[in-house]
Amino acid sequence: MTNKTTHKTIVQICLLDSSGDSHHRMRWPARHLAEQAPEWRVINLDFRAEERLRWGCEADFLAILHCGDVDLFPVIQKRKAQGKKTFIEINDNFYSPQPWNPVKQRWNSPMVWARYQKLMELSDGVIVSGPGLVNLLSKRISNPKKIHVLENHFPYDIEDFERSWERKPDPHHEIIFGWGGSAGHMADLLSVVPLLRDLLEKFPQLKIHLMGDPSIQSFVKLPEDRVRYFSWGHVDEYLKFWSGIHVGLVPLLESGFNECRSDIKPIEIAGMAAVPVIQKSLPYETFLKQSGSKSFFTTDQDLRELLISYLKDPALMRENAKACHSYVGEKRMGKHRRERMELYSQLVAGVDANSDFEWPFEVGFHELTGTISIPSPSQLVLTSAQQLWNSGQFSQALEVLTKGMEENPFQSDFGYAELQFRAKALDSWPIEKFRKRIQEFQESFPEDLRFDLFLIQIEKDLKMRRTAWWALIEKVKGFPTDQMYEFAPQFFNLFAQEINSVGAEITDLVEIGDSLLQIFPEFSELQFKMAEIYEQLGRNAESLSLYRSLLQKKNQLSKSSTSPCLSDTPDYVFQVWVGALEARVTGPSGK
Repeated sequence: MTNKTTHKTIVQICLLDSSGDSHHRMRWPARHLAEQAPEWRVINLDFRAEERLRWGCEADFLAILHCGDVDLFPVIQKRKAQGKKTFIEINDNFYSPQPWNPVKQRWNSPMVWARYQKLMELSDGVIVSGPGLVNLLSKRISNPKKIHVLENHFPYDIEDFERSWERKPDPHHEIIFGWGGSAGHMADLLSVVPLLRDLLEKFPQLKIHLMGDPSIQSFVKLPEDRVRYFSWGHVDEYLKFWSGIHVGLVPLLESGFNECRSDIKPIEIAGMAAVPVIQKSLPYETFLKQSGSKSFFTTDQDLRELLISYLKDPALMRENAKACHSYVGEKRMGKHRRERMELYSQLVAGVDANSDFEWPFEVGFHELTGTISIPSPSQLVLTSAQQLWNSGQFSQALEVLTKGMEENPFQSDFGYAELQFRAKALDSWPIEKFRKRIQEFQESFPEDLRFDLFLIQIEKDLKMRRTAWWALIEKVKGFPTDQMYEFAPQFFNLFAQEINSVGAEITDLVEIGDSLLQIFPEFSELQFKMAEIYEQLGRNAESLSLYRSLLQKKNQLSKSSTSPCLSDTPDYVFQVWVGALEARVTGPSGK
């Protein structure tokens, strides 16, 4: 146990899992950092640990890896007041993950965007892994100069090339092409499968090794006797996978997400004495320029010719593998790269490390999960307020929320809970007070549409409610459509209430419905409601189009569909309307 030490303490908050991101961005660099600065205490702490709040305040420098934890926002503010620096690491383009990427559902929200952006603005610096993220985030934050690039590097000592190459199969008898990647890279792999299938037919010495999600096998459908599949596991198993490969395939389709990747894949491949065949793109420009590698392609024909040249000339393949291996050994070894240590040294230089806080570790590297904090501080506030409210202690419940907002003004859930409580109270506020309070929350949390929807819900004046609708619709026009779907049920329920409240007089609401269809074109409940409305108004072609879409989705989806509209409505309802409307549309008058 150390106390009042003059040693600097670095705390890095990250997800301690087996992924490459966790290891390349925090876990391996922290080990190297502790070796380069033996007088420092370097701590990697899991982002779920309750210690993150106290240790985050006490650390001389705090780094947070791609985390939108709202409970850390007050920690950053306290650190600013103490003159301590906090950096956030962003390692992916969270604005546009591919549709098949497992992270899409988690990131596909303007509220998540807002949290990350607020975290970047509050922090003293933003660390990224390559030029793509620099280009992206420079347009998203107010001070692009606080973005710093810390590249990924090979984490271990690399073995002598000759020894590594000798352990691979003799390329004069068998050449192994390999690919390895997460589910987010699946489309990249599929883009080269037709070429691999063709090469397998023409070159009997060729074998394919693939490492990734178990579903790969069902997608690629390559000859079973010529391909071997490896299950995705720990990042060390992934590195070992490349030790048996001659040629590592690195296709990278053009997309906003891929453009923001790091160049670690060719580093990993080359470090294990295989030659990386790289799609020429922004993430790999530094690798290609500094290594001088010619093993890259732009078009499918380029790739075909390059791979055939290796199949026909194993000596060329070995020569290029050795050149890339040498580059990694000379320029991209993590233990020899000091840019992170130099950056952190500047950031802790002016910090007075003498404090009364007792760190439970001596100097050196430490990594721990800590005490998993479930529920979080924010959840505790909301739970406490709800319990007080349920027991009839209304004023005390509101006091808990008010205190929560004072301690963490960045947590929008507190404000939303306050509005819900006040709307339920017997002595509820007059509408003027609600409007003013909601406006305050809208200004503080512009991306949180719950406040805009709440205003429509409680507004009694018809004209004011219509104004609120159009203000909301105008506001969300700038939001990507697929990121709006988490709010779709709330939009629809409010709209349905409007329709039901006015009965047959729906004309003034149709334009709102038209706009909502543009925002949520595939939301089945809205399609059903608008199909009914269009039919009532004689807009038969539009009604028919929606009923056809619903019938098609009904036929495609299982009985366990999460859409009540599809699961609870018999097929014949859609079939009858499609038949009737087709007759109207194609009839003499079209009515």
